[in-house]
Amino acid sequence: YIRIAKNEYHHIMSHQPLPNPSSPPLNDAITSTSLTAARVKSSASSHGYFVDPYVDHFLLNSSNGRRSEDAAPAIQPMIRRGYAARQITIDTVIRAFLRITELKKRRQVVILGSGMDTTFLRYLDGSLLCPEGGGGSARPRGRADWYEVDHASVIRHKISAMTCLWGSHLS
Repeated sequence: YIRIAKNEYHHIMSHQPLPNPSSPPLNDAITSTSLTAARVKSSASSHGYFVDPYVDHFLLNSSNGRRSEDAAPAIQPMIRRGYAARQITIDTVIRAFLRITELKKRRQVVILGSGMDTTFLRYLDGSLLCPEGGGGSARPRGRADWYEVDHASVIRHKISAMTCLWGSHLS
């Protein structure tokens, strides 16, 4: 659980199911899937489908500070467009919810299977509420508590990356 200003940011780790001895280690497979999705998001962002200044930070190898590609194949344009459509739709729904409820005392946003989602970070810097830029950003108004739910290995990776980048700002 991380508190930043008046907003609360929670990571909730799911219980780990029993592993299947014939499959790769569960933690590796789940974290790998999350990082693959982050690579697609990074590719879509770098091709101008939307702006996400944070996703690349979750792709850095904490031991050497370099981006970990794991010999990933090139991301096909159709995959980028599909991810962009998903991202833009989710952002639109969350933005509408936050605007409709901005006068409420408390609001909650829950991201299930959050992976390397950056919505909370974009909310804090105002870019979620003002995606077109327009020379500025819309600062969040009111309190919003964010919950991210995912497998423990994914949450640990994300917390590690966030701590490396913003350690002095997290409490």
